[in-house]
Amino acid sequence: MRHQAWKSSSLRQTVFSLEPPTIFDLLCSFDVYFRQLLSVMQAISIGQNTDSFVYFRKTKDIRMRKRKQDIVYQKLAYRLSEGNPFRIMEDVYSDGADKAAFHDMHFENEIGIMLSGKARRYYSEGQYDCVTGDAWTCGMWEPHGIRILEEPCRIIIIVVWPPFLANMHFPEAPSVSMLSAFTQEQKVFHFKDPVSRKSLIGLSNSLLAIASDMSPHATVRKRLLLSELILRLIESGRASHRHAKSPRPCKHYSLISPAMDLVFKSKAQITNVEAARHCSMGEDQFARTFDGVMGISFSEFARRHRVNGAANALASTDLPIKEIANEWGFTDQSHMHRLFQKYYSCPPNEYRKKRSG
Repeated sequence: MRHQAWKSSSLRQTVFSLEPPTIFDLLCSFDVYFRQLLSVMQAISIGQNTDSFVYFRKTKDIRMRKRKQDIVYQKLAYRLSEGNPFRIMEDVYSDGADKAAFHDMHFENEIGIMLSGKARRYYSEGQYDCVTGDAWTCGMWEPHGIRILEEPCRIIIIVVWPPFLANMHFPEAPSVSMLSAFTQEQKVFHFKDPVSRKSLIGLSNSLLAIASDMSPHATVRKRLLLSELILRLIESGRASHRHAKSPRPCKHYSLISPAMDLVFKSKAQITNVEAARHCSMGEDQFARTFDGVMGISFSEFARRHRVNGAANALASTDLPIKEIANEWGFTDQSHMHRLFQKYYSCPPNEYRKKRSG
């Protein structure tokens, strides 16, 4: 099977064909790319901020002259920030789409809602089958994967910048932490009540309907709908685990932001002592504060960041594994090997083959 890929700053187009592509095939492929480019140029011409432009990932099955083409558009980097704190995407898998399992790990929190079809979610602690009306969450740097089991399959994916959730306060309910939806024990939510399932799908479709609308009122409405969606997942998680420990009150992100900046600017291993010093705190106070705000220990957060950086280096460069391990602050190559087995369930060399293939 022939594999070709065209990359731009905002999307990736992959074409699979059973025979060499013709000029007609190439024109069809680039036609979609230029339509996307034209949309961005039009946005620039009217002064619209393209950093907050909502991109959609779609999978289509196109059959022509006994040839199958799977065209996949995927945002290469979310580039979320304070002014652009979340992104709404739609994944559509039609007949003949690739059913391989996709594995990922990223800084952003993730919410997924099944609108149709069936899929299997993979986490470190196990796997879960999701059907229409189910939802899932994924925390910061949490390894996860998905395999499509039944088509047609339609999924809404929402990625959220964690500081946006950490800074979301409700004075009348100080114990409510919006990050708790991504740190609680439950990761997959099966809403058995038909009314609840229908309501969740309706809420998701409402978000999707205004995803590309950047007007002030639509922006506010999207934030309100997202907050409602997250609260439903928090409530569902608490109902399923009545004896679970309540989330700690959410503290302001600025207390630990110097440590976060330190992690993102460095490839070296950073200790709790160094991070605490940058936040002008004692080591114990810093450890409690970081875990209370982000729902994950600082050492684990920093470790997953380095593993993710090494994974990107494996996929995008031809550097020797030993050199990548040294660059990203691992003790040695075997140390990096153990962490890849833990987070990706495969050694670095196998990970590189999968990503390059």
